[in-house]
Amino acid sequence: MSELLFKSLFDEDSFVKTLAFLHGNGTGGDGSDECVTGYGSIDQRLVFAAVDSPDDRPAVHGTVFIRKVIRTLDAAVAHKAPFLLSINGSLSDISGGAEVLYGYSGLLESVKRASGKIPLIFIVRGDCLGLNAALASTFDFVFLYGVDASLSALSDTAVNIASNRNESVNKLKFDSKYTALHSEAVSCVCEDIEVLKKTLSSLFNYLPESAFSGAPGSVFNAGKEFYSDDIARLRGIELCKALSDDCLCFETGSGYGTGIVTAFGKIFGRTAGFVSCDTGDSCGLIGTDALKKIRRFQKYCITFNIPVVNLLDFTGVKASECDAFELPAVIADILTPSCRANKCKAISIVIGSACGMLAPVFIKRRESDAGNIALAWDGTYIDAIDPAAAALMKYADDIRSDPDPAAARQKYIALYKTQYSSAAGAAEKGLIDDIIDPAETRLRIAAFLNIL
Repeated sequence: MSELLFKSLFDEDSFVKTLAFLHGNGTGGDGSDECVTGYGSIDQRLVFAAVDSPDDRPAVHGTVFIRKVIRTLDAAVAHKAPFLLSINGSLSDISGGAEVLYGYSGLLESVKRASGKIPLIFIVRGDCLGLNAALASTFDFVFLYGVDASLSALSDTAVNIASNRNESVNKLKFDSKYTALHSEAVSCVCEDIEVLKKTLSSLFNYLPESAFSGAPGSVFNAGKEFYSDDIARLRGIELCKALSDDCLCFETGSGYGTGIVTAFGKIFGRTAGFVSCDTGDSCGLIGTDALKKIRRFQKYCITFNIPVVNLLDFTGVKASECDAFELPAVIADILTPSCRANKCKAISIVIGSACGMLAPVFIKRRESDAGNIALAWDGTYIDAIDPAAAALMKYADDIRSDPDPAAARQKYIALYKTQYSSAAGAAEKGLIDDIIDPAETRLRIAAFLNIL
């Protein structure tokens, strides 16, 4: 499998093996913890890589595997190039005992040192469990490759046994493959090698080589102007594509945090990260999982100085009983994203409604966010509370006394929106920098990117 990955993913004859004579003794002395490492080019771009198994058998990870991965990862950092790690198993060489555990501690520390310096990409082949699942989750991007790929702290069998379930008859048993698709850590799923190669090439089109280099296309390139009369009706990934060059985007985490789309795109050649609301199926509410998705995406954009475009349309937050206590901390983490000096620059555009506690999370007016821009489409709404709920409270007596309460409810909601929640009113108070026509969106974003 490792030879196939190298031949298929890397440019022809570009891959060079390193540490080729360093072999492990694995379990039973058969060298099964062998790891192939080296470097090569993907679309003419330098990439370091480590793959844990030379064929399709599940790999056994011993101390030699750990040493080779650490050495290759450190080399990637030294050369300021992306690092790719592919794992096809979660078995540890138990003959190594505590030495293997100590080795994993060093590997996690090595990943920690590299995080924020170079792009880290993890490819899961087969079951990725336990320590390896934790390791994968520390990487920037995680790809599930093949129909058998899964990511979980425990195996399906272990979870079902712990839950006192009969695995053979219970149709609702835990399925780590399904769960992995809806994990915060998983970026996308690639069914075969061609899809994986295409996905990697697409991702590298938007990513910087390291934190020390600007994102690809950092020079603003004037191009064909874009106008669309239909853009106002678009949401989610479709809106991101409509605003991007050639209508192309790279979406991350599509199976997790529904209601929010995170994606990379280019506008006149300049890379940007999109956070786009698509809350039509959730009555305008954003859930905790979606906020975690934003937090993860925002962290990466801050690290590599990629500007963010927030496309906002929500009326509030959705919290179940189990995550209601977690929600405030997640919001606070997004509102104050670490103490990094190079905080991400963002342009926020209200394309529908921006109401409730999330509004100031995106429409930031603090002194430290003075470089950010906030715009709104004409006819949108901004308020501290959902205007519909506010109207029902403010005009409750008028609605009850009206002969037609249903019609009165709609009338007073519209009245409240006009008087208290309009984007124009927010602009008069300094919350919004300008009111724009939807057709101007792409050019206004481009103008913002051009000054960065």
